[in-house]
Amino acid sequence: MPGRRKTRAKIKDILLKLNIFSYNARTREQLDYCLAANFFGIVPRCSVIAGTLARAKGSGRKKWVFMEKIIITVLGRDRPGIIAAVSQSLYGQDCNIENVSQMVLQSEFVGLFVITAPDSMALDGIQAVLARDLASLQLDVRAKILTPPEEPTGAPLSEPFVITTFGPDRKGLVARITGILARYDANVTNLKAVFQGGDDPDKNIMVYEVDLPVEADRKALYAALRDKARELGLDISIQHKNIFDTVNKI
Repeated sequence: MPGRRKTRAKIKDILLKLNIFSYNARTREQLDYCLAANFFGIVPRCSVIAGTLARAKGSGRKKWVFMEKIIITVLGRDRPGIIAAVSQSLYGQDCNIENVSQMVLQSEFVGLFVITAPDSMALDGIQAVLARDLASLQLDVRAKILTPPEEPTGAPLSEPFVITTFGPDRKGLVARITGILARYDANVTNLKAVFQGGDDPDKNIMVYEVDLPVEADRKALYAALRDKARELGLDISIQHKNIFDTVNKI
């Protein structure tokens, strides 16, 4: 039916722009189900919502395959060659790395890899191969299906802020500062800490990047943060992220 094909093509085009999922012949039944069930009203509840787009390798013909995103966590003593070993193992399994975030906490390597894998590969199999390939490096490896983003629910608008504290390290510092942020629905998007020990304020710095709802009572939040900082013997700086970035560029 021309009308049905046109509708299917239109939906696919929308989904490609949203980077939600894609279809080939194998997933046509799922598409038909969604069409029959008033697809546009139930996108977030469709069973294939967790998929992602990927180009299939093959004979020059462009075709779409359905793949789920997987997140790999790698932990262990830092040493040269960890990222090379992980990426080589994933490449050998025909997996594609989409995002990577890694850091070294004191002497420990922490790596997060978001990947897509061929639909013929089982999650347990990917983890087992990684564990085997990384055994000589004594790394702890875990794999799980990446949780798909939730349907937008009209969440309040927010603005980014950077909160920096300077002062002595002590137990409960992070818990007390983030407890205040949570009270005002501020979402911590990034947290960096440099703990050197001792009482030198220049050696103990924490940087909280937060998204603060526009309707939040900023004056009350600032006052609560400053009161807590004073109680903990900290100096505190609260800046809009745009101002923070401009100042640090200068």
